[in-house]
Amino acid sequence: MKEVSKVIGIGLALVDERIYVSQTKEAGEPIDSNPGGVTPNVLYAFAHTIPGYPTRLIARIGNDSRGKEYLKKHGGGFSHLQIDEEKNTGYCIYTIDPRNKTVLEVKTSYGAARNLRISQEELNDLRDCLFITDVYTLSLPSLHPSLQEITQRVTNEGGILALNLAGTNMLDDEDTIINLLGYKPDIVFGNKQEVAPFIRKRGIFCTFPHAEVLVETLGSKGSVIRYSGELIYCPPYKVNCEDIVNEIGVGDCFMGVMLASLFVKKGIWAKEHILKVAEIASYAASVLLTQKNQSRLDRDTMLLIQDMVAKL
Repeated sequence: MKEVSKVIGIGLALVDERIYVSQTKEAGEPIDSNPGGVTPNVLYAFAHTIPGYPTRLIARIGNDSRGKEYLKKHGGGFSHLQIDEEKNTGYCIYTIDPRNKTVLEVKTSYGAARNLRISQEELNDLRDCLFITDVYTLSLPSLHPSLQEITQRVTNEGGILALNLAGTNMLDDEDTIINLLGYKPDIVFGNKQEVAPFIRKRGIFCTFPHAEVLVETLGSKGSVIRYSGELIYCPPYKVNCEDIVNEIGVGDCFMGVMLASLFVKKGIWAKEHILKVAEIASYAASVLLTQKNQSRLDRDTMLLIQDMVAKL
């Protein structure tokens, strides 16, 4: 795997809010509100697994209360946020039954996130980097004119392209994105539902022939990883069903922690190392599943994960 000097991600900036159903007809105050979005969540997990590693998120928010919240919680560390004066900040509101914590309804508005563009200066910076994005983001018409140049910059100038398949189920034809990317991702993550369309058409390995690491998460069954032509199975951390209170951002957390763990030992990977980093990521995901009223791992858990990664 190539050496890179920084991590850059392009993604949809959304504010994740959770509201109990009993509150919706009254004040509607969220019990939890956090900056989110698929790639932002991945970058957050990466940045907090390896503190100090140069990490940048390119995303777009509105000049409204949610945008100010995003800037306050997420803009000072690694974000390169574009401000849209015409559109509101995107959001994803989860209405929850307080009795059993199940999600009853999800309401999403992408708002300013749909106007995301990448400037020439940002394109010029896409060399010697780990570039992370997702299918949700790549489906934006505003980015389509830049996709081929993004791919060329990253792959031709010493970079690594990591693709999250989140959003595949929203596409009428996933080939559109694959053709624009030129089948080039070096690292691919997806859950069973996101991987399924590619399996039906041509096979996931044929779709991404350049992928050195390909990860399919299987929920309660763990994950399966293809590395250098070998399949590696990572069992899940056991979580009791009654203890699960949160599923928001769990897959993104897994991807971010695993990517960061991989890059601690760049160039000396082996089957044993791949399995260990998957186990650390699986542990992080299991904690988030049981963490009340938060879409991000708490500080104590992140410190523990940092220690686990440092010992790899």
